[in-house]
Amino acid sequence: MNKYKVVIVDDDEVAIGKLSIELRKNPYFSLDGTARNGKQGEKLITKIQPDLLFLDVEMPDMTGLDLLHDLHDNISWGMRVVFYTAYEKYMIHAIRESVFDYLLKPFEGQELKNILMRFMAQMETEQKKIYFTGAAQALCGDRQKMARGRRDTGDSSGDTGAFRRDVCTAPGETRFG
Repeated sequence: MNKYKVVIVDDDEVAIGKLSIELRKNPYFSLDGTARNGKQGEKLITKIQPDLLFLDVEMPDMTGLDLLHDLHDNISWGMRVVFYTAYEKYMIHAIRESVFDYLLKPFEGQELKNILMRFMAQMETEQKKIYFTGAAQALCGDRQKMARGRRDTGDSSGDTGAFRRDVCTAPGETRFG
């Protein structure tokens, strides 16, 4: 079973410890690294490419927001970020930065479980979209080959079906006719 890769970036050793213990209880997640400041976190995130990042907002060398801005152009995978902080005042920043979630220290185990369940549901939905897109592209490729063959031979029979017309319509193309 593939596990979701997790990284924690936080300067609070106790907070890292508690979150680590709770994450290890879930068989679908693998804690692949922790960092105690922003610079270490930047290197670790780039190296591990986690699926889920728990990020403290206030650290000695930079804020979590600064770290996200520094990494923005280098993140080419679908990493989700959970702000993990003791301060509610950063919640509006989290919303503006489109972070996945916000976990307030100290947290209750159920709060973390809810976040992890939402994360897994979202990842499953994305996987289905990727599968459907791949299947649609394969289907559209077949449709285009069939249409070329019919044009070349003058054959107008063998309609590829309404489903294929709907799925394979390119932007600006009509679905009728």
